[in-house]
Amino acid sequence: MTLTLKGSKNKPDSGTVTVYDWPTGDWYRSELGETFDGSGTWSVVQGGTSAIEFAHLSLSFTAPERFLNGDTLDSLTIAQGDGRTCLYADGDPEVCPAFRLPPSRRWSRPGWRGRDPKGLSWPLPPASA
Repeated sequence: MTLTLKGSKNKPDSGTVTVYDWPTGDWYRSELGETFDGSGTWSVVQGGTSAIEFAHLSLSFTAPERFLNGDTLDSLTIAQGDGRTCLYADGDPEVCPAFRLPPSRRWSRPGWRGRDPKGLSWPLPPASA
């Protein structure tokens, strides 16, 4: 499973997303299978003011077709893990996460804010690993 984010020069904290072997939600599973390859847009939604409200990465898929919110994994919590910024499927990464995406290469905060032309990529080993 791979998630690749490319930043937008005009809008910090947003851009385009490409995914490979991304988990398909229940609604499209019979049509697309267990996973799909697709693309769309991403944006960062800042967390609240409490210690347990984290910023999250919101994904909006338009290919292979438009997904409605909740039809697939489309919201990932942004938090620190093992000294690196990671993406988690759970809203509270302090809970033992079953789904965690560490970055595939080192990157700085300015790169995250859309100033990295190559984008960011998160590979995840197969679920059986």
